[in-house]
This record gives sequence, C-alpha cells and structure tokens, in this order.
Amino acid sequence: MSRSFKLLASALLAAAMLALSACATGPTVRTDRDPTADFARYQTWSFYKPISMEQAGYTSWVSDRIREDVRREMEARGYHFVPEGAICW
Repeated sequence: MSRSFKLLASALLAAAMLALSACATGPTVRTDRDPTADFARYQTWSFYKPISMEQAGYTSWVSDRIREDVRREMEARGYHFVPEGAICW
C-alpha cells in the first residue's frame, strides 16, 4: 500500500467516526418526585447510602467529585448537610 492510500484511508475513517459521533443522542434522564412534597419545610439533607456509583463497594474520584458538587449546590440553596439522620418530612 502506498503512503498516500494509507493517509486517505485514515482520513476517511476519521471523518466517518466524526460523522457517526455527531449522530449520538444524549443520555436519557429519568426522575421520580412527589408532587405533594413541600421543600420549604426541609432544612437538612444527606446522601442515600450507598449511592449508585458506589454499589460495587468502592469510591472513585468521579463519585467524590459528584458528592462535592452536589453538596456545594445544596448548601447554596440553604440546606444543611448531615452525614446521617437528615430530617426529611
């Protein structure tokens, strides 16, 4: 095979991969909520244990980062984090 053929084949492969990745859809997000919940009454919060990313029994930098981000956003909204025993009624 000539060098120009390999270069052309590589360029076509890269173009095809780029075109296919542009067709990918985003993740499906599913939520569950209680429409009668009065969030104004909530003051504290906690993480459910184990969070789904930790079901295998270990944590990673990704799960730590998500915990930090969620905690920062919840505290910005006035909720107080408690490690256990959050009052959610």
